[in-house]
Amino acid sequence: MKTRMLLLAALLSAPVSKLEACEISENCPHHGFAAAKNFTVTVHHAGKPLPGVLVTVIPEDDVDIAGTTEAAGSVLFENLRPGNYHLSVSMLGITSVYQCFHVPKRSTPLAAKRTMTVNWGDHAPETRQLSGKLTSRRFIFDGNGLHFDPPYISGIRLTLTNALTGVQTETTTTPEGLIAFSDIAEGLYVLHSDGDKERRYEPGDLLIRLNRAAARTDLVVELTGPGSCSGPLVLLN
Repeated sequence: MKTRMLLLAALLSAPVSKLEACEISENCPHHGFAAAKNFTVTVHHAGKPLPGVLVTVIPEDDVDIAGTTEAAGSVLFENLRPGNYHLSVSMLGITSVYQCFHVPKRSTPLAAKRTMTVNWGDHAPETRQLSGKLTSRRFIFDGNGLHFDPPYISGIRLTLTNALTGVQTETTTTPEGLIAFSDIAEGLYVLHSDGDKERRYEPGDLLIRLNRAAARTDLVVELTGPGSCSGPLVLLN
């Protein structure tokens, strides 16, 4: 089965807001729901159809099949072969839906899904303000022995993109690792980190919602090095 490195906001309740692709790919009871060979996926956000979303059907042993939602928010996959699949729904580099399903080998059962509606970004973690700290808990073992990264990461450029309008705002973390985006309207955003090759930090993306009524008051974002199952940018606390 293919492994997909997903950079996600959490869809599960956990102390660290992340969802690890490798856990999902190994946890698929009965290969998920049954789907018809002609299968339509409709993507909504805030109750409205969302065009321009990349929907990918990932077979176990074949080439991925991808389509982009049109004005009605839908994409049709036709003549899917019997077998096991994963469904990925992505926009602006963020995959917010990752589910498994199968197309039965025999005749299509009455209970098989012919359509499916997913809500992109509706489960993104919320915060009252887009400010906080960029941190690291990474440790390195090299010729000088075992040592930890500085707890806060300076000099990393961050880009905040409104997920629906595409409007962008940039900032760079301070020597203390502080993040500060000011005068940002409420809404759904993608937070992108450029990473740093010299320090071995990889670029990452995080889906997050700015909501003045949210319980979380600010951000503590962790940037990791290579090899993280969940991706290099995760939201803590």
